Amino acid sequence: TVVALLQNSLPEEQFHEINAFANGTIPDVPVSADWADEVYSFYRSGILTGMDQYGTFTPARNITRAETAAILSRIIFPSMRQTINLMPKNDEKKSVYLGIRNYGKISFKSVEQFQYLFLSEGITDIYTINSFDGQYPVQNQLEEGGIYHLTLDGNEIQDVHRATPALTGVVEETNEQEFMVNGISFPCGNAEIFSVDMQAGGTSVRPSVLTEGDYIQAFCCNGEICSIYITQQPSSYEPPIKGTPGVRTVKNLLMTATEPIGTTLYIYGGDWNWQDTSGSRYSTQIGLAQSWKDFYAANTADYHYKNMDASRSYYPFRNFNEYYYAGLDCSGYIGWEIYNCLLPILVFPLSSQGNLL
Repeated sequence: TVVALLQNSLPEEQFHEINAFANGTIPDVPVSADWADEVYSFYRSGILTGMDQYGTFTPARNITRAETAAILSRIIFPSMRQTINLMPKNDEKKSVYLGIRNYGKISFKSVEQFQYLFLSEGITDIYTINSFDGQYPVQNQLEEGGIYHLTLDGNEIQDVHRATPALTGVVEETNEQEFMVNGISFPCGNAEIFSVDMQAGGTSVRPSVLTEGDYIQAFCCNGEICSIYITQQPSSYEPPIKGTPGVRTVKNLLMTATEPIGTTLYIYGGDWNWQDTSGSRYSTQIGLAQSWKDFYAANTADYHYKNMDASRSYYPFRNFNEYYYAGLDCSGYIGWEIYNCLLPILVFPLSSQGNLL
């Protein structure tokens, strides 16, 4: 890494410690990594401060010119070095959302009794979710195969938020001891490795091993990589033709209409909310939702939104849209297009959750 190169090329007295914290404090720097000592030296001497209050380093990300200039300035001019107090980052329990228990056999009439499946540390947990008087804010955040931190009241979920991995990227090389992402080696240690496979009716998660070409999300616990999830690589597709929000011409309307073509699949209830009463959170988003592009990339020419086996179908069973986030249906497409084309001009009625009515 750039840090290791600079640290090893300068005399030790250049790195006078002005910040004190223990190894393992930086959430995404495994203490057993070959380059960990150099990174900690830069933090302790005030040359590096991290990306947030936790000191997140993002080791596999390419360094920018601005960041390089800041590092060099702090090396040359010690008065520019920064004192920092890193906030401890709790190693919250991470859970993969698998789907709804008995999907395809239950109806919305019994929604208050729905049970939701999550996998954590290799164990499947079953929870209920607070509906918050029929607003279903948690269900309208969940996407199968997503990795979440859960806020619980006993066995009932009150809130969720996406877990932020310490590392993402494509595995370039791997062996039993370490793996490489973006040219940087990371220790495997005792990390648990899982493969996340999304399919209609529920995501499956199984123990796995790393191979070259895998896209991974890795999480740290107590200063070491503790869990690695092999997932689909996010699609980088950008439409060749884009509309311009707010331009009120037929040409711009047609250009906007073409954006989802070739990267978004038809899903019944797509871009409606989970309870099928108004638009989803993506209905008021400028541009294509990442989840639409990823779902498209994960499927083949054999895709069909409706399967005769309801437990393995993307078609909503009795009035709830489990796969609202995966694509667009006809009305969802029209609503998204109009919003994207005329947003600066029109004021749309929104629900209390910020969804398009």
